[in-house]
Amino acid sequence: MRRLGVRVVVVALLLSLGVAKASAQDTLLPNDALSHDEYRVSPSGDTVIYLQTDGLLIVCHAGHGCPWNTGLWPGVNARLVMQGDGNLVLLDENQQPIWSTNTWGHPDAYLQVMDGGNVVICGPEGHTLWATNTGLLRCPTGPHTTVLVNGSLTGGVMPDWMLPSHAEFQAISATYGADPLPWYWSQDSKFEVTIASGYFGIYHGALNLASYLSALPPGDVNTVAHSHGGNVVRWATWFMSRPIRHLINFGTPVNSDLWDSRHPVGAYSMCQISSDYADRVQFDGASPDQVAAYEFEMYLYYYYSELAWENWGNWFDYLWYSELANQASSFADGIFWGTKIEFDGVTRYAIAEGLAHGDLVREPWLWFMISLGCAVN
Repeated sequence: MRRLGVRVVVVALLLSLGVAKASAQDTLLPNDALSHDEYRVSPSGDTVIYLQTDGLLIVCHAGHGCPWNTGLWPGVNARLVMQGDGNLVLLDENQQPIWSTNTWGHPDAYLQVMDGGNVVICGPEGHTLWATNTGLLRCPTGPHTTVLVNGSLTGGVMPDWMLPSHAEFQAISATYGADPLPWYWSQDSKFEVTIASGYFGIYHGALNLASYLSALPPGDVNTVAHSHGGNVVRWATWFMSRPIRHLINFGTPVNSDLWDSRHPVGAYSMCQISSDYADRVQFDGASPDQVAAYEFEMYLYYYYSELAWENWGNWFDYLWYSELANQASSFADGIFWGTKIEFDGVTRYAIAEGLAHGDLVREPWLWFMISLGCAVN
């Protein structure tokens, strides 16, 4: 810790004097390297990645100290190499790798120091492959548009999280470097977002959204949707030839009988963010057969649990009914999580414990937590 503290002073002095801003670059290009006491600095000079004399690699942000380091002191002859295959590697005094970002397989990727504290590795198309996660800014991805899509049953009013004054809107804007576009579909009939109507409301919304997305300017298109709005987005992919770069859904029910929504086409990256048992709304929005199957298994669970306690003195019967109760509970859990997670091997998912349905899109910390794996990958 003493060695790190001494170097913090050195880097802080560089930041305060603006030396880095005047004379250094903000990138480490393929096949470039840093030796001891060399660094790269962000355009404004507020962020530095620095290889100390003792080989410790640190990231410092003006006014915030040095929030990131490798925790390795390989010695005075250590080198940091941005390999041509996209992997950032720290070599010890014998030029043997002792740490890396594991980003190989991306030729022409490069390291960039961003204003605001973050250091990232950018792929050739500008997508963020790795980050220290010490700031908000990610790799510039070129022309792109991010569209926000609301859920159903909003009372004919655009939800607050889709408005520029809301912290969620601002967090999404900060991630992409541009304000998102709110797209509102009005569906306040519960009947029309169920199988009873053939999901007519979702189908109609998907057609309109497909037309809207297809007419956007050239460049990447990202979508951030809440609740059944996610099913609108996923179904819309069937009616458009333009691919979606990042398809991100919060609290979207996984309906077993909504096949087209469960199997979107032309999306580079898909993420599903759900809550646990704190969000009953997402579960209730699933297909009737899923809800009925869950309730039946829960009935069996309570039924067999009661029989088990009634047979407390008879160990054979007690264990038998206890096992039946456990099986019913396991089946119920499987059905429940099947309404919240798309187990297709393609869609990434995250569980935010304890959040209510509406809170999933009203907690900016959750957006920042999932953004690297879902929004800028």
